[in-house]
Amino acid sequence: AAPEVKGLHFREGRFVCSSGALPPKTRDAASLLWVERGYIVLDKRSCDGSLFDHECYCWDSYLQLQGKDPLASRLRCDKTCMWGGCEGRTCGRRPPPRRLPEPMAPQPR
Repeated sequence: AAPEVKGLHFREGRFVCSSGALPPKTRDAASLLWVERGYIVLDKRSCDGSLFDHECYCWDSYLQLQGKDPLASRLRCDKTCMWGGCEGRTCGRRPPPRRLPEPMAPQPR
């Protein structure tokens, strides 16, 4: 790993960037060979996205619609509760509301 990595503070997030570059290689102290630094430098101005620093609640909407326990979980996601731990789930900033199952309509005879 590059020496400057020790001073970096990594946090989870999702960004889509249109511009980036590899930093110059560094010399390995033991072998004296030139090695890749192991990261990419991204141009902040070309990036859209956010860190996963918002608390969201995610649940099973199928169970919720049946009036059952929706098995809600608190996860760290982006500000829209769409990416991060929320990806592919039904999520929101508040826990899911309790729903009673829809009464079944009587069958015609």
